Amino acid sequence: MRGSLVTLQKLVHLFPSDTSFKNDLGVGYLLIGDNSNAKKVYEEVLSLAPNDGFAKVHYGFILKAENKIAESIPYLKEGLESGDPGTNDGRFYFHLGDALQRMGDKEAYKWYELGYQRGHFASVWQRSLYNVKGLKAQPWWTARETSYTELVKIKYSIMHPGTHVWPHTGPTNCRLRMHLGLVIPKEGCRIRCAQENRTWEEGKVLIFDDSFEHEVWQDAESYRLIFIVDVWHPELTAQQRRTLPAI
Repeated sequence: MRGSLVTLQKLVHLFPSDTSFKNDLGVGYLLIGDNSNAKKVYEEVLSLAPNDGFAKVHYGFILKAENKIAESIPYLKEGLESGDPGTNDGRFYFHLGDALQRMGDKEAYKWYELGYQRGHFASVWQRSLYNVKGLKAQPWWTARETSYTELVKIKYSIMHPGTHVWPHTGPTNCRLRMHLGLVIPKEGCRIRCAQENRTWEEGKVLIFDDSFEHEVWQDAESYRLIFIVDVWHPELTAQQRRTLPAI
């Protein structure tokens, strides 16, 4: 990658008005985690070609990574609306929708719907980007529908009053997530997965597919403690379970 960057830097120097080389250089910087130099490159592109959609989506992506949520939205939106080559990517629909949600803007679901229509998401609600095709997709599961013989990851989660976890999705549809209630206040704690809200109960289990959008509220007067176990999706084959990384 470093060698490719050197080549692109030379091409940019030789052809300073060719924005395609600059755009490729920006991607190169992003691939090695150098967002600072990538940002400078896309600022140069947009100074030369203000309507360059490729530069806009990448610049918006960088702004969002810097937690400049409101500033990122017009760049992501205008870049996607441009239809320029390289802009029709699920990650940009994902990040635009997420930015809009964080600003309390319901237009997020318009972009999730477009992302779904263009084949980037399994549905408006199930927006994980790294998936195995053909697995049963439903937000909530019962213990009878799955098994816990192969545990992927185990952890505890404590949540204090006043906490709100933004709507988000997990990275893959290969796992299901189990929540066992340990210390649950009588009122004020709830979780939404897709379009259904549920509450925890001490000693009982909730199972859901976290590749669907989910959100958590903790409005109780005391802390909430749960035990979290990730399990493989029950429809994965033995071969898939051996070869997929534990996420």
